Amino acid sequence: MPDRLESVLRALRVGVVVQGPTTEVLLCNPAALELLGLDEDQYRGRTSYDPAWNIVREDGAVFTPDQRPMSQVLATGQPARNVVMGVYRPRRGDRVWLMVNVDPEFDDDGRIVRMIATLFDITERRQLEAALADARKLESIGRLAGGIAHDFNNLLTIITSATAMAMRRLGPDDRARADLAISLDAAERAGALTRQLLTFARRREVTAAAADVPAVLAAMAPLLERIVGAHVALALDVAPDTGTAQLAPVELEQVLFNLAANARDAMPSGGTVRIAAARVEIADGGPVPPGAYVRLEVADDGEGMDEATRARVFEPFFTTKDLGRGTGLGLATVQGVVHQHGGHVAVTSEPGRGTTFVLHLPTATARAPAPPPAAAGRGGETVLVAEDEDGVRDLVVAILAHFGYQVLSARDGDEALRLADAHPGPIHLLLTDYAMPRMNGVALATTLRARRPGLKVLVTSGFAPEGRVMRDTWQVLDKPFAPEELGRRVRALLDEP
Repeated sequence: MPDRLESVLRALRVGVVVQGPTTEVLLCNPAALELLGLDEDQYRGRTSYDPAWNIVREDGAVFTPDQRPMSQVLATGQPARNVVMGVYRPRRGDRVWLMVNVDPEFDDDGRIVRMIATLFDITERRQLEAALADARKLESIGRLAGGIAHDFNNLLTIITSATAMAMRRLGPDDRARADLAISLDAAERAGALTRQLLTFARRREVTAAAADVPAVLAAMAPLLERIVGAHVALALDVAPDTGTAQLAPVELEQVLFNLAANARDAMPSGGTVRIAAARVEIADGGPVPPGAYVRLEVADDGEGMDEATRARVFEPFFTTKDLGRGTGLGLATVQGVVHQHGGHVAVTSEPGRGTTFVLHLPTATARAPAPPPAAAGRGGETVLVAEDEDGVRDLVVAILAHFGYQVLSARDGDEALRLADAHPGPIHLLLTDYAMPRMNGVALATTLRARRPGLKVLVTSGFAPEGRVMRDTWQVLDKPFAPEELGRRVRALLDEP
């Protein structure tokens, strides 16, 4: 019978650990040894209280010795059921998540003589649960981000356009220009914050782009030095064949900005931020799919993070900074940008030993640099403006009138159709907001084009849920926009054959 029992224990795919009344390990079957990362010689003499296990609860808090299932069984004489434990494996340097059940065995006097624990590996299940929770959280925040983006970008359009128009009326030496420039800069940074919300919520459509990584790093070096501050050294190590990555240069700049700022905040007493970039080929499996990548590494020798903090580091709005010193969007934005382009990001960190972020960005074919934008031209054509936000509509009408256009102004799609039907002359361009009550801008444009073939259309958007589909069919101008940008886009579209 003992031989048969041993055969059964060896065949079981469930971990079985037998411990004595002082929690010393008496027996581990092969499945338990595999789960715990031990060989047969190493489990002997260990107890449930061995600090090497570094056992934590589901929330990341440390299991105190009296809370562990073996201790509960010894204290109560009752079995322990479905206890979830995160067990550190010293030999492998990782953590396995186990669901543990413990049953006591008694002698004739009712004393516990041994305890039998069964261990079920739920690491993969926890990873799937975490991924599902993250997806639900991102979906919820994505709805929030999409809901506020349209209204917020309307307000920013008013601020940026009105400020820019006011600056045009001032002389080059007017003292008020500096104050208005500060206001304009703040509005542009607020627009960047909205884009961050949409990025990590995966509500921004991905467009084909290529960033020359060495060129972006070289151009950003002075800015990165200012970001990390005089008390922190910046070290760049960029391989000459690093090449291009599959994301827009402005997105790469955003990623580098956020990682550099995060590294700086981790080193209040000074240190070094090291940024390395190189082209790599991933051939086998693992967290990064096979393929060609730009490997970007940003490391600091700062305070580091414990396991609980590291597990939440990409979580939107999670921050360890004091109130008012961080939004908790920086690293969430980094992850959002990288994942949207099919890349991978990982972090390693230990308290007192610094933090390293490693990004793998798919490579891309180099593109010729875009020509500088042309100056906004003037014109005398007729433009029909449909915009339900009064402040935005008034400013757009004023900007277009400043550039010489004849403007018809409508509060919504119904009024725009009535104006178009009543207008005896040609309407050269429809400038319409996407999100309007009763009839959205695309529906308005489709209806008007059927009545006026050849009508040019420019759709403005603070946020459109089906943005990718819309951009495949229509010219789109994202809010917030500046007067010069509006003038350039209108003139370019009117000049198209």
